[in-house]
Amino acid sequence: MAEIIQMNRISWPAIFAGVIVGLAAQALLNLLGLGLGLIAFSPDPNVAGKVGIGAITWLLLSGVIAMGIGGWLVGRMAQTRDLNEAALHAIIMWSLAALVTFVLATTTVGVITGAAINMVGRSMVITEGASSALGGFALVSFFMMLVGAVAAVVSARKGATQQ
Repeated sequence: MAEIIQMNRISWPAIFAGVIVGLAAQALLNLLGLGLGLIAFSPDPNVAGKVGIGAITWLLLSGVIAMGIGGWLVGRMAQTRDLNEAALHAIIMWSLAALVTFVLATTTVGVITGAAINMVGRSMVITEGASSALGGFALVSFFMMLVGAVAAVVSARKGATQQ
């Protein structure tokens, strides 16, 4: 008997659904974190450092949860029992979500920076502290994205096995 070979094994609807649901979950979790953070905010300098650590922790957890939700969905919708195929779907889903997030973040930062330069004047110089803070933010973002990718792959493999 002839073997049927499926040529189109990538389910783009599943990938796009995972991106949309993952980014929506991320937005909702970020709003929840923002609300809780603003409620807990105190002008006390001793508390400010703890709020920063809490914000970073929340961003990491919310990214893992959001990419986990998107990964699980893409694993279920891809209609495959092959765990490697589910993982590849999750990597593509995560990559698209990362690109959308990166474009939105850099566009927003560009707009804010442009407005600040126009308000302060053209002689604005980035201080060493600001440069260090931006570098630290970039490193934290890198690790959060990496952990989000792992969460998406693990969740997609779990979603694929539940079919």
